[in-house]
Amino acid sequence: MFKKARYVLTVYQLGSFTKVAEALYVSQPCLSAAIKQIEAEMGARLFDRSTSSVRPTPVGLEYIKTAQQIVALEDEFALKMHDVNALLSGRIRIGGSNYVCSYILPTVIEFFSRSYPHVTVELTEEHSFRLAEMLQKGELDITIDSFDRDPERCVYTPLFAEKILLAVPQNSKSNEGIKRHSASPEDLYLQSKNADTLTAVSIEHFKNEKFILLKPENSMYDHAVRIFKKNGITPPVGLLLDQLSTSFSLCAQGGGCAFVTDTMFKYHKFDNSILLYNVDDCEFRSFGVAYRKEPYTARVIKEFVRIAKECIR
Repeated sequence: MFKKARYVLTVYQLGSFTKVAEALYVSQPCLSAAIKQIEAEMGARLFDRSTSSVRPTPVGLEYIKTAQQIVALEDEFALKMHDVNALLSGRIRIGGSNYVCSYILPTVIEFFSRSYPHVTVELTEEHSFRLAEMLQKGELDITIDSFDRDPERCVYTPLFAEKILLAVPQNSKSNEGIKRHSASPEDLYLQSKNADTLTAVSIEHFKNEKFILLKPENSMYDHAVRIFKKNGITPPVGLLLDQLSTSFSLCAQGGGCAFVTDTMFKYHKFDNSILLYNVDDCEFRSFGVAYRKEPYTARVIKEFVRIAKECIR
């Protein structure tokens, strides 16, 4: 009765026998025959076919509830068997912002792939809101981001906290008299200076500078606005951008000041075309890895989290 339950569930999800036949690569007559066989065994119809869209009957809904539980158990068992086979195959779907995918994930993925070369890594780059949505829908296995924790639905493992800094072009007049309080990208890359120990300077020192900010849907925009408001200044804003890396690149070309993070300079070597300052009221932001709470967590997810923690540390 439940041997072909996935057919019924897919018809319920897509609402069309034609779409299901295409999605499952079976002929429509074969699909219809399979559904009719189940209905014959049950002695009742599963779907009402009298309307333009295929809808489940009350009996069909009860069948679907049970079928969903059976399929979930089958999938869980398949995960366990996959783990028993020592991750010799399979995939992991990882999501992150452009910033995470550019500066953090490459090193983690390199180490993971070295340990599990037969596991396919699928990487998705999206904004934070969309990443959280994809995780909950089961379209991603893991996300790495700076986000609000959701302990009811997700398991969250902190990875690191990063310091927000102000990047200022080398040729800016604002550097006069305060260069001794700055760090260069090379200083952070070689660890000859630590962002946490830089002497803080006031944002008012840069109030006449043009700023390059991220767009309002980004947390770095909120951070900048809080600092400006707290200090009662409204500096000119030259551009509003989507990506942190783009704002830094324009800053390095003399386009204005930009808020960046110390993480950018720990993993990549940049030229010293900018100076970095610890501005009063600049905050830390936390990054972590999240995955959905499930009755059984696949070993591939646990291994990726373990390797990510080791790489970051």
